[in-house]
Amino acid sequence: MLNEKCNLIDHETQLEVLCENGTNLYCVTDHNNRFVGFNSNFKKIVKTFNQIDIKPGDSVYDINSTFEHGLFDPWDEIQLKVFKGEHVSTEKELKINNESSIWKMMYYPIIKDKEVVGVSFFSREITEKRNAQKKLEEANIQLKMLSESIDEVLFSVTFNPVKVIFISKGCQKVYGYNQEDFYGNPDLWSDVIIEEDNKVVEDIYEQIKTGETVFCKYRIRNKDGRVCWLGSKIFPTLDKDGKLVRIDGINTDISKRKINESNLIEANNQAEQSNKELIRTLNHFNRAQKIAHVGSWTLKFADKDAIWSDEACRIYGLLPNDNKQSYESWLSFIHPDDLEWVKMEISNSLETLTNTSFNHRIVLRDRTVKFINSVRMFELDEEGNAIGMYGIWFDITESKKAETDIIAKNIELEKINKELDRFVYSISHELRSPLTSVMGLLNIFKEEKSEERNREYIDMISRSVYKMDETLREILDYSRNSRNAITDEEIDLNILIKDIFNSNQYLENEITFKKRLNIVNKEPFYADKARLKVVLNNIISNAIKYRKKNYYNSFIKIDAIVNREKLILEIEDNGIGIHEKYVKGLGGMFFRATTEASGSGLGLYITKECVEKLNGSFSIQSEFGLGTKIRIEIPNHLKEII
Repeated sequence: MLNEKCNLIDHETQLEVLCENGTNLYCVTDHNNRFVGFNSNFKKIVKTFNQIDIKPGDSVYDINSTFEHGLFDPWDEIQLKVFKGEHVSTEKELKINNESSIWKMMYYPIIKDKEVVGVSFFSREITEKRNAQKKLEEANIQLKMLSESIDEVLFSVTFNPVKVIFISKGCQKVYGYNQEDFYGNPDLWSDVIIEEDNKVVEDIYEQIKTGETVFCKYRIRNKDGRVCWLGSKIFPTLDKDGKLVRIDGINTDISKRKINESNLIEANNQAEQSNKELIRTLNHFNRAQKIAHVGSWTLKFADKDAIWSDEACRIYGLLPNDNKQSYESWLSFIHPDDLEWVKMEISNSLETLTNTSFNHRIVLRDRTVKFINSVRMFELDEEGNAIGMYGIWFDITESKKAETDIIAKNIELEKINKELDRFVYSISHELRSPLTSVMGLLNIFKEEKSEERNREYIDMISRSVYKMDETLREILDYSRNSRNAITDEEIDLNILIKDIFNSNQYLENEITFKKRLNIVNKEPFYADKARLKVVLNNIISNAIKYRKKNYYNSFIKIDAIVNREKLILEIEDNGIGIHEKYVKGLGGMFFRATTEASGSGLGLYITKECVEKLNGSFSIQSEFGLGTKIRIEIPNHLKEII
């Protein structure tokens, strides 16, 4: 008996050296259920509960009774197993200083000469570990709920052998196959790829083998036979030897987007609509948010502040350490025009406990405006009472910009189509009318014997041919302005205006008007010469054609100032002028305010189009019987040339 106790003491002394400086509890008991030894932590916790100092020889049963529910319960059962040579491990909740904590209890047999002579007890606190496990389980539940609420397909695949370890429920909508189909057949995802796109996928595989993140597009044939376009972003994982062991990624059905792109390519080279990225993985929630550009937040109603993820802070232009935000501070980001209905949306959801999803705008501290898709869900207790909320924010700014661009392009296409219809109709009339006149006059000319009458017919034919030539020239100007790129060069306004007057001197047999030119060149002027020539020619030729007949004080006044920023040009005449009721219509395609001179009604329309192409401005003032004044401003591209 004495030897047995000495052996137990020696064993206890050796282990006490290892346990004394830690936070663990340790003690040794003999076969009579009495303490042989213990460390200071064990002694301290016993004194906390029964206000006595434990000493060797005290009974386990006396000490055990002082703990609520017992420290070693069920001791008899545990002792029986240990003395049979078994190791016993349990977990127990203890209240220390009115605070609950969880402890791992471990019982080991002390063996001497092949016989169990005592029990060695270890215990360590595992509260933090259990709490961490609980939080991880909650995060996994939220991740699963969020992944099941979106239409995109999240997936994770391992290699050697190939195995689908996760695929979200979105696979049913995108592929037509459910999750079990993919888990049961790891080759299903490749079997549905359109044969012509297999080369694309093979090239992608070569890229991800190097560890490169890849975004690609290819087609699949889903279960019902429909062909779909997929946008896929893939994140590979390599082992320490550089071999591919896993891929994580997201597949999005972009079929509608591809259709829109195809419809717009021929008309306006529409840029590809940006694909919203929603990338997640199963093992790391924060990594998934960073990949997908999706921010999350959680709020317990018992707390005042919500906790934002790092990605949520980034979306709102905040630093990661600003991740505690109140409801009021979040509202301060909402765009003023969206604030009232956003508050109403949230208020209604709180009254009915309805999960919501809506789009709104936010304004960052630097005044940047973003478009956000906000999804929020309620957290309920076992009785169905709301105890909190959690949600995600999708940054959909790029998608909104692409949508706006498409709408603008469609409006522009509608305008072009309407103008084209009107253009074809009017041009056919403008060309056919003088042609008909020419053919009729030629028939009369053949029969007429009088030379004097024939000269009149030739003059009439000449005017008809000139009208056709003028119309064709305007068509050519319109076409060049619509299709040709801007070409800047230095322009001498004096020479350009002189050439235009010379080219228009044949408009009438006798041209009687005065030219008043005042051109001030403070800087060299750089712009598109061809378009500026069209602008000046149309305005000057109109001033000549619509001057007062048999009036010998007609004038055309041109004032021009060139500075480093722009050309300011004013052209004024004292011609017949335009009725006030027609002024607003000037510049419309085929609009004519008078029939006193020939014309197609394209001149001023082309002039305005050219000025707009040059990023300039155009204004006109006219009074019937007094004359017309046109003001044009065109940017000087001198700085760009220098």
